[in-house]
Amino acid sequence: MRYDFPEGMIKGLSAGIGLRIRQGRVAGSRSEYHYPAGTQYTDTANGRVIDQTSSVNAADQNVDDAQIGYTFALLKKKVRWSIQLNVNNLTNQRELVVNNTDPITLAPVQYRYQDPRQFILKNTFSF
Repeated sequence: MRYDFPEGMIKGLSAGIGLRIRQGRVAGSRSEYHYPAGTQYTDTANGRVIDQTSSVNAADQNVDDAQIGYTFALLKKKVRWSIQLNVNNLTNQRELVVNNTDPITLAPVQYRYQDPRQFILKNTFSF
């Protein structure tokens, strides 16, 4: 979401915020099964009969972003110069992003680190 100030002393200024929402992500599945009497480990699926399968969701996470910018005219309004500062992961969230869990213990098996806070300065000239 961004707002451009249209008039007054701050005309040309813009400010915005963003929210990246990670909800309801499936990180694995869990199966409940049994072994019928007389099954052999050489049978298909080692003789297991799956009774029920359920998904395991990763914890919900949100990442906040922000931006501020300013646009002004140069050379008798023939050139527009825009400068913008973006800050990704504004609160510098450090939680791990779980990609996969162990089907028995539900402990994270594969995960990645959240990208650290980033500052991105952008200059644009329009003719």
